[in-house]
Amino acid sequence: MRSVSRIGRCGYLVYIITMFVCMTCMVSCGKKGVSGQETVAKTEIMVPYTEKQMLMISTSQRNAENKAYTDEIWGAKMDKQGHTYDEVFDVRMKEFFLRLYVMSMTAKSRGITLTDKENETVSKLSQEYIDAALKSGTKLNELTSDEVNMMFRDYALAMKLSKSVTGTKELEVSENEARIMDLECIVLDNKEQAERALFEVNAEGADFSEIARKKSIEKEIKVKAGHADLPKEVDEKVSLLSDSEISDIIEIGGKYYIYKCIKGYDEDATADRKELMEKSRRDEELNKIYDEYLKYNNVNLNMDEWNKFVNSKKTVFKEADFFSLYKKGFNNSK
Repeated sequence: MRSVSRIGRCGYLVYIITMFVCMTCMVSCGKKGVSGQETVAKTEIMVPYTEKQMLMISTSQRNAENKAYTDEIWGAKMDKQGHTYDEVFDVRMKEFFLRLYVMSMTAKSRGITLTDKENETVSKLSQEYIDAALKSGTKLNELTSDEVNMMFRDYALAMKLSKSVTGTKELEVSENEARIMDLECIVLDNKEQAERALFEVNAEGADFSEIARKKSIEKEIKVKAGHADLPKEVDEKVSLLSDSEISDIIEIGGKYYIYKCIKGYDEDATADRKELMEKSRRDEELNKIYDEYLKYNNVNLNMDEWNKFVNSKKTVFKEADFFSLYKKGFNNSK
């Protein structure tokens, strides 16, 4: 089936908002631009994530990706330049830490706090993680309780910010907006042929699929599409069709289209599209927060710690998983 927009439940692992560490910063002076106008003074912020704190996140993520794709994924080429999945992972991690630091800072600036119960949950999760780390032969057994506690606490704060921003009704997607239809289509480049085809498919007992396969200039006759996937002229007419109904001839760019509605509402595909559209809207809102923060701040990782992290990123630690612990703790604390 030709899908105008690929739809399907994605098993890809989603990165979640994480950690804030006490920062050190230096206020930069306003500078005069070429035009003589004063530029916006930005605060220089060094994100002091330590090597071990970054390993808390990356070891959990690497374990999850190994489980999903096997460890062969790390050497896979991702582009024409030959960059490997492992190299792309580094880029994603750096962007991850920068973005989530900003989200954590924004949570604090907006007065978002944890309840007593949530703080108690953070303490329990931290102790459970430390107990597991102490049994390992990795650098993670050097983590202090303050470091681990801070990770879980600020992860929770950032998650609260995310929910407060993305939980509004304005970001909801209606069933109609996300609606996916299963269609069959005949495409011709001659109007007279299109008129004959329309007559044939509307004849009693006609098999639209068979006629389409014989007459259409497009090899693939099955289409799965939503409103945004179809030209406006097509969508306006096709979206009104009920199951088994056939459209009139629709002319676009010198070609003639005849559609049959097989299923006017594909429930599973619509659910997938709705989820995708809502995620896109949420991401857009969160990106606005990030971009706004960068208007007034230059945010960078501590490169000494980052370089140490890159050198030890393949550390294997399976005794505890940061994300799984968080999910277990905060789902149970509701």
